[in-house]
Amino acid sequence: SDIIRVMNAPDTTPLPDADTAMGMLRGAMGQIEFARRYTLELLDATPKERWFEIPPALPTNIAWQVGHDTVSQYGLLMFRIRGRLPEDLSLIPGRFRKSYGRESTPSADPASQPSADELLARMAEVYDLAMSELARVTADVLLEPVDMPYAAYPVKLGAILFCPLHEHIHAGQIGIVRRQVPSCSTTEILHCIRPSSIHVLHHRIFCRRGQHKYLAVQLLLHRQVTRQHTGRDLLDLATLIRCNRTVGAKLGAASTEHCGR
Repeated sequence: SDIIRVMNAPDTTPLPDADTAMGMLRGAMGQIEFARRYTLELLDATPKERWFEIPPALPTNIAWQVGHDTVSQYGLLMFRIRGRLPEDLSLIPGRFRKSYGRESTPSADPASQPSADELLARMAEVYDLAMSELARVTADVLLEPVDMPYAAYPVKLGAILFCPLHEHIHAGQIGIVRRQVPSCSTTEILHCIRPSSIHVLHHRIFCRRGQHKYLAVQLLLHRQVTRQHTGRDLLDLATLIRCNRTVGAKLGAASTEHCGR
């Protein structure tokens, strides 16, 4: 892509020495860990049954993002560092690589690809193996030349440095897709609210291009509480769907005794 070509334009920056390279490796591993933790938080907040939907006006879905992150992390942290091993054929089969590699086309057909749980399992397996191998990499290996893509340096260290940057880019894309994919139906939302504790005053669904973009639910406490004008709260969908105790906490201490019990 144009971004990668610009990033990898000829640079006169001198390569780091061995000690500096090892320090940069440790920093990169911390960034890789942070990026993965953030990605998993986004995925955890997205219902798995929605992973294969491709929202209108968007070219991708959650399933492709997960598969692509997996293929890319294998490529940047394993294949480009120590080459392909025989066991890699079961770790990243050819069909999987073709389905989720660069320039592949996301599919909305769940039957033609692994399930959400299978995608997560493979993603975790690659991450664990890659981090284990990085912990044993030497400075000499880090400073060996490598082809693009890489960040900062045209050596294997540069490929490792690019990995967390790449995952953050796709975390942003996951966030965009999540905003366009409805998390659950209005009926499912209302089942999370106990009528004995909370009275639903009003709910409105704002739609854009046929997709639920935001679901705002205004909640009023039980009539005994409303007489005291304890107030009402606006809850986002993700918070509301978790559990009644979360709803109670969001409504405030005064309402907690009436919610989530």
